[in-house]
Amino acid sequence: MLAVRKGSMHKKIDFISSMLSGIIISFLMVMVTVSFTQFIFHGKLSSYFPVATYLILITTVIITLVTALFSSLPISIGHPQDEPLPIIALAISSIVAGIQNPDNLFSTTMVVIACSTSMTGICFYMIGKFKLGNFIRFIPFPVVVGFLVSVGCLLIIGTTKNIMSILPNPLIYDSANFFKSDFFMIWSITIGYTLLFFYVMYRFTHRLTFPGFLLFSIVMFYIIVFVFHISIPMLREHGLLFQPFPPPNTLMSALSQFSFSKVEWDTIYPQIGNLITIIPISTISFLLILGALDFNLKKEIDLNRELCLTGINNTFIGFAGGLVGYTGFMMTIINNHLKSTTRAPGILSAIFTLAILLVGMNLIAYIPKIIVFGMLLFIGISILKTWGYDIKHEFYSSDYLTVFIILIMVLSFGLLAGVIVGILVSFVLIVINYSQISPIKYRIEGTNVRSGTRRDNRAKNILKKEKGAILFLKLQNYLFFGITNKLIDDIKITINNQPNQLRYIIYDYELVIGIDSSALYCFSRIKAFIKEHNITAVITEVEDTVLKKLMDIGFIDPNDPSIIVVPQHEQAIEWCEKQILHKNNYVKNEALPLEAQLTNLFQNETTARCIKKYFNKIAINEQEFLFKQGELASSLYYLESGELSVYMATQNKKQLYISTIQTGNIIGEMGFYLMGNRFATIIANENSIVEELSAENFAKMCTEEPAIAEQFNRVIVRILAERLNYRNLQI
Repeated sequence: MLAVRKGSMHKKIDFISSMLSGIIISFLMVMVTVSFTQFIFHGKLSSYFPVATYLILITTVIITLVTALFSSLPISIGHPQDEPLPIIALAISSIVAGIQNPDNLFSTTMVVIACSTSMTGICFYMIGKFKLGNFIRFIPFPVVVGFLVSVGCLLIIGTTKNIMSILPNPLIYDSANFFKSDFFMIWSITIGYTLLFFYVMYRFTHRLTFPGFLLFSIVMFYIIVFVFHISIPMLREHGLLFQPFPPPNTLMSALSQFSFSKVEWDTIYPQIGNLITIIPISTISFLLILGALDFNLKKEIDLNRELCLTGINNTFIGFAGGLVGYTGFMMTIINNHLKSTTRAPGILSAIFTLAILLVGMNLIAYIPKIIVFGMLLFIGISILKTWGYDIKHEFYSSDYLTVFIILIMVLSFGLLAGVIVGILVSFVLIVINYSQISPIKYRIEGTNVRSGTRRDNRAKNILKKEKGAILFLKLQNYLFFGITNKLIDDIKITINNQPNQLRYIIYDYELVIGIDSSALYCFSRIKAFIKEHNITAVITEVEDTVLKKLMDIGFIDPNDPSIIVVPQHEQAIEWCEKQILHKNNYVKNEALPLEAQLTNLFQNETTARCIKKYFNKIAINEQEFLFKQGELASSLYYLESGELSVYMATQNKKQLYISTIQTGNIIGEMGFYLMGNRFATIIANENSIVEELSAENFAKMCTEEPAIAEQFNRVIVRILAERLNYRNLQI
């Protein structure tokens, strides 16, 4: 029963909140629409201001309703936007100046508005249809923050200008009467109300706080007016209320004047260039608003769906004389401040806007301007606080520099210029920061540079003696001139620290995602440098596109033995080791008898003799499989003579070379001891002889000679530990 009551209470709160949100947003939208219409219809067009206001309001109702019903963000509020407004106003102003017949003004102007809005809508739809809306995801975060901060500043500045527009110049007052002036009174009340707004909003977090405080403010305003016997005309005279609007009965009489025959097309053609710029400005602004809402509200927005929806919307409202409209950042944020989570406020605001349009727009004339100004200042300052101050721990100083530059550009040249400059600055900073990253992910040198080849002790000692001969460099990221130049510096430091030791440098390109033309010159310098110091460069794990670029500039030349290409880094290390062994006159020993080999392995002749009897000799030919990856591991092997290669299948079924196995090594012990499947494929590089220890014979050894089996297990553990240590050195 209690749960039912709580559910009923929540529904009532949702209904009240949605109603208040719808009323507040509808009043704000009417005021915004009226101001936009006034921006275009003035001067010669001033007589058409009433009919244009009603036409644009009707299309505003359509935009708001469609957005509320179908947007991927339920709390979205759509309405005419101000970003393309200056351009269309400028174009119409130029067109109107060229029209000689006053009767043609209205028809020509409405056609210009219709064409610009519908064409923008078609472009919106096409961008969304071809899934190009995700472009906004590539805009750096500081640019989006700069856009938000700029919107907050513009809101504060615009509100300030509105306040100033209703007041006389403060310079006309002297010190004696300044504090009694309308200027001081309205500003002091507005600032005080804004501060009170902040206190209430941050003190109380209930979802009805925002709309409730606005309603309470209006009621208190009129209580004060009633107590002090202040008349409505006096309030309007002092700029505290809006002026009444003309009656709606002028609409039909004005619409009857429209005719396509009155459109002066020759005055429109010169302005086509200006009108076309509305499309990119509207597109970028719309995507930025969606991106900003995505960041601000922490909600995923389907950008392409929004573009298609808004495109269809604008295409049709354009024919009705509507201005370009889409989801509004400020209105949606206001709706969010009103704690809305459903589509109801948007739908109700469309209904209330239509009601205001039909019943009479004079209702707006009774909303106190101070309350509207205070609310707008609160929202503007809240945006600055959220995106200019609260995220300070997430931003670097360079990010703040980008935001500051965007803000200056927006205030000086407009939103589009600010965003473009911000993107350029961000990319420059990204390049600068990226150039600080070392092109070398890690380096391996000394005795740590080892292949997985299992060699005899003599070969191991030679390689240990020549420990400074190989330098392994794992390269990373995108290579360009500033980064690549660090490779030369790294080689110079190594040579200075180990003079006359370095003979081979392995460049592993596995993590390199690309290389630009500026870096190619630097590679030419690297080639000259390594030749001067008699060093051989081994290029490995390189993609075909990068390899082609390196070959085109002559860095890699098939006829030049100083730079070679090896497919995999394991093979590259093995190749370098073979060169070192060859220069040290190393020759692989002839295979010793099995018993002698086992004696060297187990360090005990008796143990070797006992173990030998459990092995079975198997001869395998060159290129023959010893076993394949995935087969049941029912035995392990000892390589008595010959050479084997280890391969492992990758996810795309490609055989990846792992290592080489030479005489005197255990093979297949991992799968055997885990009683599972083979981890790799073993192929003979030459005719070889292996000794097989089957699972049955191993079990027999454990039963008959447990002490010998224990020694055998100890050797296996030592071998596994050595291989694990090798792998750790490679990490």
